[in-house]
Amino acid sequence: RWDIEKPNYGIQDMTEFRNQLVQEFALAVEASPPDFVIFADYAKGLFSDECAQQFMQICQKHNVKSIVDPKQGLHKWKGCTVFKPNAKEATNLTGKCKVKDQIEDIKKATGCSLVIVTQSGQGVHIGSDEYSFIKGSKVLEVQSVIGAGDCFSAFLAMGLHYFNFESAVNLAFNAGSVYVQNRYNKPITQHELLS
Repeated sequence: RWDIEKPNYGIQDMTEFRNQLVQEFALAVEASPPDFVIFADYAKGLFSDECAQQFMQICQKHNVKSIVDPKQGLHKWKGCTVFKPNAKEATNLTGKCKVKDQIEDIKKATGCSLVIVTQSGQGVHIGSDEYSFIKGSKVLEVQSVIGAGDCFSAFLAMGLHYFNFESAVNLAFNAGSVYVQNRYNKPITQHELLS
């Protein structure tokens, strides 16, 4: 994570930076392959088409599952395991209005196993071999949405390690629901999640 609010994060040579990052990532994955890698694209200049594809190829080579939280571009994430846009991003990425059509377009473009389209507190659309929807169960008193997508992705990765798609998405959705009711990016406790 490189939280510097400047064009290209204030980096003079973005191409050189990308190349170095890809090389270091390849070495790290080869030395100790993780269960999942989360690629959160904030559309700030890091994930060029070529760079994203290099990351995907490294993950595929070492059988590492990847979760992509996109802002732009479908084809550059070809080969990812999970593609997780929110409702607005799914519409922008596909140009389609119906969620089922969005999921089909995303699966065709990326070849992913699972598409998850989040709709804030309303629920989550899941598209794998079948289509399902997890509906939000209550009205939330939202304090802050900053970091909610990251929270969702982190719990999703953990859940997919242990559970089937739907159970993992349900865990991630519930974690996100707890998260947005807290202030100041407060981590979720086990007690909060269970209650």
